[in-house]
Amino acid sequence: MRHLIINGDDLGLCEGINRAIFDLHELGMITSTSLMVEGVASADAVHTIADKYPDLSLGIHLRFGDPPFRINKLVEQMRQQWKMFHQLVGKSPTHVDIHRYPGIA
Repeated sequence: MRHLIINGDDLGLCEGINRAIFDLHELGMITSTSLMVEGVASADAVHTIADKYPDLSLGIHLRFGDPPFRINKLVEQMRQQWKMFHQLVGKSPTHVDIHRYPGIA
C-alpha cells in the first residue's frame, strides 16, 4: 500500500524534464507523473513509459492561458488536451493536474 505519492510535474515539456522524471522513478522517488500533451517531448515521454516504465502512473497536466477566463474557452481547451492525451496514450489519465501558463491561448 502506498502512503505517499510523489508526482513528477511537466512530463513532456522537454527532454531534460523527461530524463529527470524517469531517473527519479528508477530510484523509487517518483510514483506518478503528469503529461503536458502539448509539450515538444510528450510523444517521446509516452513511448518511454510504454517501453520501460509501465508501472509509472500517468496523469494529464492541463494548461490554460491568461485571464479573462471564459468557461466555454476553458472547456474547449480541456477537451482538446484530453483528446490529445487519449491519442498519445490510448487510455484515460490516472489524475489531473491544472496550472495556468501565461501566454498560452
